[in-house]
Amino acid sequence: MDIMRNRHQYLKSLKLEQYWDMKKSGTIGITEKVDVNGLAAKKISTDSSGDNERAIQKKLAKIKAKISAGARLTGAEKAFLRKHAPKLYLEYLKMERDQAAYEERLKRCRTRDDVERVKVEKLREIAAASKDQEVEETLGQLSRMYAAEKNVSSEIRRKPWQSEIDQKKAREARRKAERKKRVEEKKELEKRIREEIRRRERAQELHQEMEEEEEEDLEIWLEQERMLEQQIVEVVEEFPQEAEAPTTKAFAAYRAIAEAPTEAEKEKYSRKA
Repeated sequence: MDIMRNRHQYLKSLKLEQYWDMKKSGTIGITEKVDVNGLAAKKISTDSSGDNERAIQKKLAKIKAKISAGARLTGAEKAFLRKHAPKLYLEYLKMERDQAAYEERLKRCRTRDDVERVKVEKLREIAAASKDQEVEETLGQLSRMYAAEKNVSSEIRRKPWQSEIDQKKAREARRKAERKKRVEEKKELEKRIREEIRRRERAQELHQEMEEEEEEDLEIWLEQERMLEQQIVEVVEEFPQEAEAPTTKAFAAYRAIAEAPTEAEKEKYSRKA
């Protein structure tokens, strides 16, 4: 019981002190009567509301700093901004769309040279807009620009420089020219080989024709030899005396026919005979 009584007395004295402080500060009049219990509850509620407002402003300051740095807001931060700072929320949505569009422009670039041109164009846009806006806003735009470039930096690094593309094209052109040269050399070699094969085949055909002609000439010569021998035999049988005396002109003529190297000479000796 003593403990409860002491606690009640302590709370009552605390309320009276708060009442006296409010009178001294001018919050209430000197002669104004106030319900101490209600006044204490009202002060606690006011203090709680003030603390809540300070927390909101503190969080808004953090979000603004995050926006100025070009960082993306989370879903919860967007919802907080939409509730407590609708105008800033709409401005952030526009900033977010502009940053996303800039990132997309960087992604669509074919080469690193194109990326650098887009960066220069963006800087020129910010420089032109800086004439009609505060320095903090321009710095925020630059921060968002750099943040966008950082977001797509991995994709940008994979893009080639134009010089690398030109070098690659030059190497490919050289390889293509070398392949074409090798193909032409191969075709020329195949052509020479085919011509050599045809030449050898023709030479073989000519050789075979010559051999066939030689065989035919040999057969003709042998046939002529047989005929000449037959003629000599017939002459010897017809002229036995001349045959016994080989020095006679007729026999000498027939012998010359047999030994004649050409058909013309054989014909000549044949007439003599």
